[in-house]
Amino acid sequence: MTTATERANHCTTRLNLPSSRYNLVDSWHGKSRVRVAKVRREGTRHAFVELKVEILLRGGSARAFTHGDNSHVVATDTCKNHVYMLAKTHPCSSPESFALVLAERFLHTYSWLTQANVTVMEVPWRRAEVLGKNHQHAFSLTADGSRKATVQLIREKHGSPTVELVSGLNSLSVLKTTKSGWEGFVQDKYTTLPETNERILATTIDAQWTYRSNTISALHTMQFSRVHDGVRRALLESFYGPPDTGRYSPGVQKSLYEMAREVRKRVKEVDSVTLSLPNLHFLPCRIPVFLQNGIKFEDDVFIPTDEPHGIIEASVGSPRLSRL
Repeated sequence: MTTATERANHCTTRLNLPSSRYNLVDSWHGKSRVRVAKVRREGTRHAFVELKVEILLRGGSARAFTHGDNSHVVATDTCKNHVYMLAKTHPCSSPESFALVLAERFLHTYSWLTQANVTVMEVPWRRAEVLGKNHQHAFSLTADGSRKATVQLIREKHGSPTVELVSGLNSLSVLKTTKSGWEGFVQDKYTTLPETNERILATTIDAQWTYRSNTISALHTMQFSRVHDGVRRALLESFYGPPDTGRYSPGVQKSLYEMAREVRKRVKEVDSVTLSLPNLHFLPCRIPVFLQNGIKFEDDVFIPTDEPHGIIEASVGSPRLSRL
């Protein structure tokens, strides 16, 4: 039976690659799509959360790639087990808190790691309502957007690790049937789209935001759920406008900027906001059979389509962040 050292030497000899030509520039390893669910029992009232976790670790594993030496590799299966161990003691109250503590756990446990990146998405289970009352222990899966958090934790030679935490709200679909137009855009020989001041505006919001206080100690005391609720409310109220009158949108770009600006105005903890708003089209139904029968389009029948779709993205933050 060959030893681990012999097998490693065999790999090195077989490859025989000049190090000056084939340097390992960077390397990561970890575990993706780790799913964990937790029930918090508070008497007869239960809370339920399901998380999807991805872990990427850097540091100490270079020789695993170049020499087949796995002595400093945290097995991906071990990464998975850390998720379940943490879920046993952590309240799982927010993706941000879980991601931060999990990243810290890896750097604390394995001294040779230089960086831990953890992404946590919360599956949108919502408490069920029965006969007008919130149910004590029943939940339904919604399509009302998902919370997400990404933590990047970097070990420093001296002092506390450097942290970057980005919160997110993904796949929040919204639509309004009027108060939207698209006019004054570039017209040339390639243009076929007519101008309009009356159309359906629909999109799926993907939002990310960073925090003004971005130290580990500050983030550990951050009320992430309150911030998330404030961001969500600002985005929706800005997109929809007042309930009785709405607000006219001359284009997705203007709506996006106003939405991000409203988040920064209302939620003081937020430093910068990045929004991605695909323009999901509802095309006027002017099919031949309508024309043959003298049926006019009256802003009433549309053909939904999501391919191809426009994509509009922008970041709004402090002047120090501007590249324009």
